[in-house]
Amino acid sequence: MSDTHAHSKCSCKQCGGHIEFPSEGAGMWIRCPHCGEKTQLTGPSSVPKKKSKSYLSIVILVIIGIAAMTFNIVRWVRRSHSSPAPQATTQTPAKPATAQKPAPEPDLWKGFKPGPVSIDKSGKSRLVYAVVAVKNDTDKQRFGVKVTLDILDGQGEKLGTTSDYTQFIDAHKEWTFKALVAYPKATAAKVTAITEE
Repeated sequence: MSDTHAHSKCSCKQCGGHIEFPSEGAGMWIRCPHCGEKTQLTGPSSVPKKKSKSYLSIVILVIIGIAAMTFNIVRWVRRSHSSPAPQATTQTPAKPATAQKPAPEPDLWKGFKPGPVSIDKSGKSRLVYAVVAVKNDTDKQRFGVKVTLDILDGQGEKLGTTSDYTQFIDAHKEWTFKALVAYPKATAAKVTAITEE
């Protein structure tokens, strides 16, 4: 006697096990004979409406899970690279900062040190001199030393120049130069050059 009822086959949505059932049972929910979980019977004539929704939900959940894992991994990698691990090697302590010495001023007079300049109007004659003492501040004798001075009036305006000369100045010695001033309105003078032949 032949079986007049048509049968269909489907897979369990939970474990994937094969289930054979009468075709009129398509769309029903049963407990899977393999895993015991609820699953819907599907057949060729019955396309369950919830199938696409359940697969879509699973796909969305998987994508969200992967995105969350990726985000957390990226954060962990960035943190591990931004904060360097403590080094096992002993580091030498940093030297305390010391105040830097100011750069020495350039030696404008190349080893000569001029003192203050005065205008000497004393004496019996009417001659006026600009007087300045210059020290040879080096360890060697200097030869053919010439001092040039600007002559100034009461307002500090330059009236002209004058100079004096000596054949030599010994090491660490001083020489007083007396340069003749030919300007009656002269009240001051300043050294502008010290040269050596």
